[in-house]
Amino acid sequence: MKKILIVLIVLFLAIISGCAFYTSTPITSAVNKGKLQIGMTSQEVRNVVGNPYRVAKRLISENDIREVWTFKEYSFDSVGACLSFGFMPPLPEKQYLVFRNDKLIGWNLPDPFSPDLIIEKRER
Repeated sequence: MKKILIVLIVLFLAIISGCAFYTSTPITSAVNKGKLQIGMTSQEVRNVVGNPYRVAKRLISENDIREVWTFKEYSFDSVGACLSFGFMPPLPEKQYLVFRNDKLIGWNLPDPFSPDLIIEKRER
């Protein structure tokens, strides 16, 4: 009886250990810890969060060059992890960092390439 109980406990622990996914959330962690600040240069941001998954660059005007860094963040989903017994990786959530002329202006903005994006108060 003790051997069966030990086998069941080991089996249970093996299944539960499959429920734990590696979580990678560089942007969310940096924002929550206050390490990511508006006005940082792209190199300062790279030192904090690492290299992006993808970079898109667009010339909006002579004085406005936008760069959008895309990151894939994986978060812990205990229900999905347990139902898949740890065999299916979690789906990534995309996070965006937006730069204007090599300065961070925000993250997860609705349309980072919009020329009408209000970045700062300016005279027209």
